[in-house]
Amino acid sequence: MPILNPIVTAEEARIASYLLEMAADAFEKGTPERRSLTRGRSLAAAFAITGEEYVEFLGCGSTALEAVSAWLKGVQEYKDGKPDGSILYWRIEPEIDCFVDFREGKYIWKVYSRLLLSDKPEREVGPIFTGNA
Repeated sequence: MPILNPIVTAEEARIASYLLEMAADAFEKGTPERRSLTRGRSLAAAFAITGEEYVEFLGCGSTALEAVSAWLKGVQEYKDGKPDGSILYWRIEPEIDCFVDFREGKYIWKVYSRLLLSDKPEREVGPIFTGNA
């Protein structure tokens, strides 16, 4: 079996990024507000400012389109189960990447994100201590 080159061409990367941007925009439609982690302080890496845990989403496929479609399907199903007017909190905005599965001998595209849709109010959070004096 020939050795696969794990480098994605600039054109493939551009197309993959564009597909993901379009999917993320479609997902964000209808949410009244979009907030990133930097807007408020998190209680811990896994929790949003509302006190609720962020939800991880991963979409994989043999092409960028398959991975983006799988990710969009998962987040859309999550969104459909949330009340209207929920605020979108991003912990990690969607990222797309490609790697080689050497056991299978093929490329795998993946889209990863962590987010929360919530209608709960934000909590007051004091300073976060890292353990450094």
